[in-house]
Amino acid sequence: GSAAPAPPLPIPPGVLGSRPREPGEQSALAVTAGTRGFGSPSVETLGSLVSGDGEWGLVAHSFVSPDEKWSTGQEGARYDAGAVFRWAPAPATRLRIFGGISRQSHDGDLAVLAQGSAMPPPLRDRHNYSPDWARARVLSRNFGALFEHRAGGWTLGASAVRSTRASGRSDTTVLAIDRAGNVTSTLYHTLAADARSDSVEVKAFRTFALAGATHRAGLALRHRNSVSHRADAIAVPAGRSTVADGPVAVARPVLPVSAP
Repeated sequence: GSAAPAPPLPIPPGVLGSRPREPGEQSALAVTAGTRGFGSPSVETLGSLVSGDGEWGLVAHSFVSPDEKWSTGQEGARYDAGAVFRWAPAPATRLRIFGGISRQSHDGDLAVLAQGSAMPPPLRDRHNYSPDWARARVLSRNFGALFEHRAGGWTLGASAVRSTRASGRSDTTVLAIDRAGNVTSTLYHTLAADARSDSVEVKAFRTFALAGATHRAGLALRHRNSVSHRADAIAVPAGRSTVADGPVAVARPVLPVSAP
């Protein structure tokens, strides 16, 4: 986030403030396989490729979890991949180009709405209270470039980043539960939505000594443009049940293909 790099000027939310992963000092590859929460299998790789003179380097990371399991019973899959290329033709000059992509899909989200002032009984562990046809899918991408050059007390820099998020479908089941554990389930179906954010920055700083102290003065120009398309959610009755028994089977309705 914006607090990570301790920038010399405050960064408005959403404008680039990043610390990309750096390639190692030598080429290497690490592969980690195992299980995560609730026995979800996963494989993670991290590799670096570095030139002999250190002029350029590439670091790449991937994460695969084809069968994720959650405490609330939903299951899904997640696939992430990203890379950073660094080119340093001189000690004071550095260009970094990065990109990342994340694809997630699962059985939809879940929320609980307590009815009345009493705390509802706890949900059954690892039990999916959503209809079996509920789904959520999202694809996120981040790409950009950062350039920096230092000379004679000057630091010059520029950056450009594009971030996109495309939600193919989003289902959220809201469970209205009373103190006795009676559940009224409503599924909110949201059609495809997407968002895009572009940000650019140019900056120049000068470091100099004066009156026994080191000073740094500079100027940064930043711009951000964001566009979001959001569809209204469509409420679909998803049946009545109890916390102990779990959800009732609800036939998949004819879902609309368009919404405001």
